[in-house]
Parts: sequence; structure tokens; C-alpha cells
Amino acid sequence: MHDFVQRMDAMLIAQQQMNDYQTIHLRRRHEGGEKMMTPSDALDFHQESRAFIERELAVPFEGKTVVVTHHAPSKESIDQKGKEEVGEALARLSRDAMYASHLDHLVERADLWIHGHTHVSLDYPIGKGRVVSNPRGYGGIAEVAGFNPSRIVEV
Repeated sequence: MHDFVQRMDAMLIAQQQMNDYQTIHLRRRHEGGEKMMTPSDALDFHQESRAFIERELAVPFEGKTVVVTHHAPSKESIDQKGKEEVGEALARLSRDAMYASHLDHLVERADLWIHGHTHVSLDYPIGKGRVVSNPRGYGGIAEVAGFNPSRIVEV
């Protein structure tokens, strides 16, 4: 029950604080029309995507494995300075959930995991896996410190 309440609190904070939930429209194929995206929709997308990634990583493959996602796979990708500025424990919990998942066990099964969303340039290991983020930032607005438009990552 405690985890459910924490999730609901985090989803409420995300709904109130993230631009995504005021700007992203979803088409409802089965109902027609559009609706604004909600944290519940994001959770559904996450669960579907996570199941897909888990299935694909379970398929034997002799080459290198690269996973590309929008959101970060690990809380290690969250800008620590930003976390300190948020303050309060619940706000920090919800912020973590808005930017990163706890998929370290899946990162270890890939050679490279590339992500965006955090607006922080990163390159760090998790087990045998490597996590890389090279975000430009919002279009037309100042670029993220550390962004390299010609970056090449060898796998």
C-alpha cells in the first residue's frame, strides 16, 4: 500500500510540474479524438516499453547490443545538483521518477544504453553496460553544457 501511495503522490506532482502533461496530446485510436497525456499514460508506456526491452535483451545475440530510450535507465543519470535544489523527500522521489527508472539490471545486459531527457551529458558504467547521454537541450534555447554535436560512441 505504501508504494502505491508514493506512486500516486509522485504522479500528482509530475502532473503539476512537468511541461509534458500540458503540451503532449495523445490520439485515441479506439475512441477517436485526442486527450492530454497523463502520468498514468506515461506509466503504461513505460511498462509496455520495459517489457519489450526485457524480451529483446533475453534473445541470444552474438553482436553488440545497444538500447536507446528517451528516459534515463538509472537514477545515476539524474543531475545531483538539481536533486539538491528540489529539497523535500517526496519532491525528490517524484523528480527521480520523472527523469529516470530503476533499470540498472537491464543496463548490465546491454553493451550501450543511450538516453536523453535529463539535459545532462553523461558517460558511466553499470556492470558490463555503459550509459551515455549527449543532450542538446531544447531547440532554439541554450545548449546543455558538455553537448558535443559530433560525438561518436564506439561500442
